[in-house]
Order: sequence, then structure tokens, then C-alpha cells
Amino acid sequence: MGKKIDLLSDNIPKLLDRYLSTGIWGMLMFFLYILLNTIIVGQGVGREGLVALVIIIIVGKSEEKNINACFKED
Repeated sequence: MGKKIDLLSDNIPKLLDRYLSTGIWGMLMFFLYILLNTIIVGQGVGREGLVALVIIIIVGKSEEKNINACFKED
């Protein structure tokens, strides 16, 4: 574990860099996962597999938003 983060007193550019770099790496890994999954399914199963994959990704993302909304604090 690293040093504790204090959002009120730490250097703002340093905090921004830390959170921004984490977010960018996460999006990059998700993109690579989807890209490789699409290539493998497209080569192995074909058109029908790609359609199923796209539907699963869309439904999964909408369900994720619904679940996050359930736990949102007002």
C-alpha cells in the first residue's frame, strides 16, 4: 500500500495526475479486452457471435448503470 491520500490538503495537480492516469489505464485495458474479444469471437464463431457479443456488451453496460444508481447516496 502506498501513502494515504488527503484530498483536502494534497497537491491538486499531483492528485489529478494520479486519478487521471488510473482512469486512462483502466479505459485502455477495457478497450484492449473488447478488441481482442471481438477478434477472437469474429474468427471463431463469425457474424452471429459478433452480434451476440455486441448485445452482451450493451446490456452489461446498461445493467452496470442501473446497479450503480441503486447504491447512489443522496
